[in-house]
Amino acid sequence: MSLYDANVSDKERLKKAEEYFNQGYLDQAEPLLISLAKNSPHLAPPFYMLGTIYYEKGKFKRAISCYKKSLEIDPQLTDSAIGLSVVLNDLGRYEQAQEVFLTAQSYIKSEKKLVGSQIENKIAELHLELSRLYLDNKSPDKAMDNIMNYERCLGGVTRVSLKEKLNIFHSTSSFKSACYELEKYIKENDQVEPEVFMWLSENQYLNRQPLAASQTCERTIRMFPDYEKAKSFLEKLKHTIFSLNSQNKNINENIVLKTNKGDSPYEKLL
Repeated sequence: MSLYDANVSDKERLKKAEEYFNQGYLDQAEPLLISLAKNSPHLAPPFYMLGTIYYEKGKFKRAISCYKKSLEIDPQLTDSAIGLSVVLNDLGRYEQAQEVFLTAQSYIKSEKKLVGSQIENKIAELHLELSRLYLDNKSPDKAMDNIMNYERCLGGVTRVSLKEKLNIFHSTSSFKSACYELEKYIKENDQVEPEVFMWLSENQYLNRQPLAASQTCERTIRMFPDYEKAKSFLEKLKHTIFSLNSQNKNINENIVLKTNKGDSPYEKLL
């Protein structure tokens, strides 16, 4: 029996469309969803899924229209709110994207079926998604604000990767914050890879702390005697410190540690 047969219920058709959608078979899902949107316009999920399909195909106007339609039917469909935020951010309409996010957040808080912890978790996920959107759109300050809100919702427990945080700190030249985050990570973890110590050393240098950077390098070499990148970086730090001392100058923005491309593990994060 065809899925388009009159005897097939909307429920069955929607179930199959969701199955295709979740498995990534968007071309198979699309005609089913179009049929559902036409024949059952009171259902929000088909419009949400169509919005996502159109977004993946670069049809942004259609995506926006479908996401908005799904939210008109069900304002509490947070997946549609996130999807709409994504499209609006991609189009540079950041204020509208933020407005959509805040509206979704207010609906989450008003959901009577959710208990406190569930509400916080859903809001946290919204903040995390928005932080990544802002980072993709070269707004690292707003990205970090949302990551902080994300962690605050989770009671200070972080699920954001160290590299993701360092990318944001580096985008905003927040080297002091990067050092703090790295030192915290090293303190809280028993097994730390040598690259993490190198990231700390580099950020200490960028934060105008060459002595601390060299000490971190020396510590890294003691812990990982065969780690050549630490040895190479330490030599360059010593040369920089010697130059500074000989000139009797404070560190300033005109003093740059010269490294060959690929020498620094931190370049992997950029």
